[in-house]
Formats: sequence, C-alpha cells, structure tokens
Amino acid sequence: MTGTALELLFQEALDTPLLPLEDVFLTGIVGGSRLGIPLVHVSRFWTSHPRFDMSTSVYHHCAYHHMLAMHHVTPEKIRQLWKALVQLQPARECDTFLMHILGHLFTPGSYQVVTDDPW
Repeated sequence: MTGTALELLFQEALDTPLLPLEDVFLTGIVGGSRLGIPLVHVSRFWTSHPRFDMSTSVYHHCAYHHMLAMHHVTPEKIRQLWKALVQLQPARECDTFLMHILGHLFTPGSYQVVTDDPW
C-alpha cells in the first residue's frame, strides 16, 4: 500500500461511521466502497485457524507459518507463536512428510510450505 493510499484511507475513515470490525471497516467499507480501492486476495490472510488449539500436544508452529494474519488468536498465543516463528526454518522443519499429513488434516485450506518469506 502506498503512503498516498494510506493517507486517503485515514482521512476517509475519519468521516465514515465506525464499524467495530476493523478489517471490514478499513478495507471493505472505507477502502473498497468509499474510495474505490480494488481489493486484492492474499492467500496468507486467514479468517480461521488450524483445527486444533495451540495449547494441545498436536500443536506445531509449522501449522501457522504460512499464515500472515488470522482471527481468534489471543495476544498471549500471538506472542508464543511469534517466538517460534522467528526461529523457524520452514524448508527444514515444515516440508516433511509428517507435517504435510498433519497440515492436510488440521489446517484450513491446503497446507503450504512458504520458504521464500522470512519472518
């Protein structure tokens, strides 16, 4: 996003009735409807999370490494996940037969290993 688009988004948001869902408000209503900024699908943004809780024994940070943003995650879980992700080497740790099986069973959509995008 350019600085110009960001400034326009900010200014238009000040004149738009607030909706408590910030992603819907900023991208959908202000950006898309009011400013006509085209919406672009980014596959690393998720509206859900893997089908198991991060506190379970099945949890593995590889289930989350390809997700740039997701809903339903507490601040404490975000901190825990971030600590694991910054040390992750996805090509070595996540691109394994076991992780592909677990990924297909427990992650929404299709499991993918992202190796070209460091955290």
